[in-house]
Amino acid sequence: MDTPIRTSHDLSGAAFAMTVELIWDGKPMKIHSIDVMQFNKQGLITEMKAYYGSSNITV
Repeated sequence: MDTPIRTSHDLSGAAFAMTVELIWDGKPMKIHSIDVMQFNKQGLITEMKAYYGSSNITV
């Protein structure tokens, strides 16, 4: 993770910035995203979304 996790007051949701590094077609690539998760009362993930666009991808 690139930043500390940010949580909601009741701990039902969290958001954080992260960078995924991978090899795609033999070339190194980085994807910078903001991930948002929702949790149920047992603390299990019920929803996850990753936000990024073409400007957030570097080769």
